[in-house]
Amino acid sequence: MSELTHPGEAAIGLLRPTPGLSLLGEYQGSGFTDPRFLVRRADGQVIQLSRLLYLVSVAVAEAAAKGNSAVGAELIAAGVSEQFGRDVTAANIRYLVSTKLVPLGVVVAGGTDQTPAPDQPAGSPPRVNLLLGLKVRGVLLRPRAANAVGRALAWLHVPPLVVVILAGFAAFEGWLFFVHGAISPLLGVLDDPVLFLAVGALTLASLLFHEFGHASACRYGGARPGLIGFGLYLVWPSLFTDVTDAYRLSRAGRLRTDLGGVYFNAIFILLLGGCYAVTGQPVFLAAAFLDNFQILQQLFPLVRMDGYFILGDVAGIPDLLGLLGPIMASVLPGRAARRAGARARALRRGPRVLVTAWVLVAIPLLLVALGYTLWHLPALVTTASWSFTSGVAGARADFAAGHPAAGLAAGLNVVLLLLPLAGLAYLLARLALRGVLAPVRAYRNGRLRRRPAVLGALGLAAAAVGVTLGVLAIAAPGPPSASAAANQAQAAAWVEQQVSPGTVVSCDPATCGQVRQGGFPVARLMALEPTTRDPLGSGVVIATPLVRSEFGTRLATVYAPLVIASFGAGANQVQVRVTAPDGAAALAAGLTARRAALRSAGQQLLLNRTVHASPGARAALLAGRVDGRLLANLAVLSSLQPITLVAFGDATPGASPAVPLRGVQLGAVSASTRSAILSFLRAQRGAYRPAVAAAARGGNGQPVVTVRFDAADPLSGP
Repeated sequence: MSELTHPGEAAIGLLRPTPGLSLLGEYQGSGFTDPRFLVRRADGQVIQLSRLLYLVSVAVAEAAAKGNSAVGAELIAAGVSEQFGRDVTAANIRYLVSTKLVPLGVVVAGGTDQTPAPDQPAGSPPRVNLLLGLKVRGVLLRPRAANAVGRALAWLHVPPLVVVILAGFAAFEGWLFFVHGAISPLLGVLDDPVLFLAVGALTLASLLFHEFGHASACRYGGARPGLIGFGLYLVWPSLFTDVTDAYRLSRAGRLRTDLGGVYFNAIFILLLGGCYAVTGQPVFLAAAFLDNFQILQQLFPLVRMDGYFILGDVAGIPDLLGLLGPIMASVLPGRAARRAGARARALRRGPRVLVTAWVLVAIPLLLVALGYTLWHLPALVTTASWSFTSGVAGARADFAAGHPAAGLAAGLNVVLLLLPLAGLAYLLARLALRGVLAPVRAYRNGRLRRRPAVLGALGLAAAAVGVTLGVLAIAAPGPPSASAAANQAQAAAWVEQQVSPGTVVSCDPATCGQVRQGGFPVARLMALEPTTRDPLGSGVVIATPLVRSEFGTRLATVYAPLVIASFGAGANQVQVRVTAPDGAAALAAGLTARRAALRSAGQQLLLNRTVHASPGARAALLAGRVDGRLLANLAVLSSLQPITLVAFGDATPGASPAVPLRGVQLGAVSASTRSAILSFLRAQRGAYRPAVAAAARGGNGQPVVTVRFDAADPLSGP
């Protein structure tokens, strides 16, 4: 090599490796045309070096290992020349050290025979500070414990056993999704707060077991796993395992480490299947179903999940995201673009095609996802604030009512909602801080360049978004007052008791939670969020103050004009309304026609000589106020035996006069009469089977049979 000089060469003095430096060796299966070598600093940062730089680092480290606390450039040059196969002078070594290895924090230079080199290089060595990396880290298992776990579970990666486990996993998945069905166990769990908490605990255990898979695969390949911890990835909390030492492994060993997590997910799902086979509890099938989503999420290759590292190791590139800029620059015209794309052109053809295809897919998808999120950010924040206040109110109500499991489930939902919101706040604050400080530092250093200006613009944008989110969160509706909460609880209880389980009920999230806890099928509940355009996908809507504030006057005039029950008064009133999918005018016309049909059917019933009606019951029949399902049952029953109509009515407080009466009291003095009536009513099927048919006492103390049908579409029926 030719002699090169550098202003700092004469001052580098003696050399020593940075304390804690690990030499990982050549990166196996590299996608670059020239071999790459890896070293790891004590702070965990992995650095790619050329062969010459790596030989210099090795020579410095070997000299230190032989007892030399520091060596000079002349001694290093002699050893490197022999290994490199070309003449390398001391001046060359001084140049490489001062311009490459010292700034990277690989080698420490300085001092003399009397004054040793310092322990650390001057200034802080550079670190990759990625927005798409883990932040706010914590430790779950320290390296020694993680290594012990990996060593204890490494036997699970023996190839014959892997084949058996994957075959069993495929068989179980086929049974779960195509034979038994995976949705029904999940819906059953959502209806029970205790089971919901159990599924949450199993999911957390699965997340930790996933990390054990990475640690054990790393250990099986011959590398040592580092700590297992938790951190903040973008805006979501996440677990991670430090498997940096796996870089020393072959490509197959690295891929085994990458896939170890989802492989352990498969093992965990099999264990859940075994627990279900022993206990018959559907909670294990629900957890297995959710664990499948964790596998799909981890295999997503666009962000730094397992799929990203799998793709990187297939291509032979340690950091795919680091090539986004070079790949894009390599396809653009101009000298600056060609210079920026030089790193991409250093790739071999196959890996370059693969990575280019990944970039062409990743960039549009990431931009679309970012744009969609920013466009809907106000609605998302309003929804989150609404869900938070509703969840807090629901948790309070559950604990006050003596339902601790339901209260804990509601509290868990609130925590799961707060975690990504806290992550989003941290991400925006970090963007704003980096963006604001970048141009300030550049100005102080006397160089205002394009990158600081761009970062400054991003910082101002992030600050503006943060202020907007804060205003939206403050302006979002708070928890309901005590009277509104009481009305809401009464309405939820009424719907659970009176509305047919086959009817779709829409409500705000907190009210839907109360209805669900009462036993109403969760599959028939539709939560109304701020992003919901209308409640027309449901048959009944619970109009709380929160729902009325969302839809305004259109709720009563367009979407749901008919009130079938109401609780309370004034601003805190809660109504149960029937929706009008064909419009308010069509509903009004249908009610008028239906009222005429019911009036005619009531008159025909009164002509029957076996029917005896009180004055109040007669008036209700002649006015067309009686539900058609009830009329059909009474008509058939009167043909079998005489009946006495004591009174029509139902438990429908505050209903509109257009709502038919769904209940009746039938006089039945003798036990045989009561038994015959009950046998007839309980033999009915479908829509004609009453929700309630029971012997009771009337207002005057006389024995009666009480009949009531569920609330349904007032236009339905015979």
